[in-house]
Amino acid sequence: MHEDYLKDAIRVLLGTRHIEVYVRSPVDLIVSKMARYNGPDPEEIEARALHAMSSYVGNLDYLRMNLRDVLEKARKPRAIRQP
Repeated sequence: MHEDYLKDAIRVLLGTRHIEVYVRSPVDLIVSKMARYNGPDPEEIEARALHAMSSYVGNLDYLRMNLRDVLEKARKPRAIRQP
């Protein structure tokens, strides 16, 4: 995660001063899922990416192209390695 992820996070008020809960931004959630990618979940990746794109500032063409590549890889069957 980037060093300023808490600036983008949303604080959840629980009514206690002992526990603070934050929800990561959709973009940070997608990036963290891609970083720890442990199996195909293309539907969730696509849904969250498309939601995040609605407020994305930058070149959407590159983002769409990268999303297409990620989804293509996620949908490919993976071979199971034998020990």
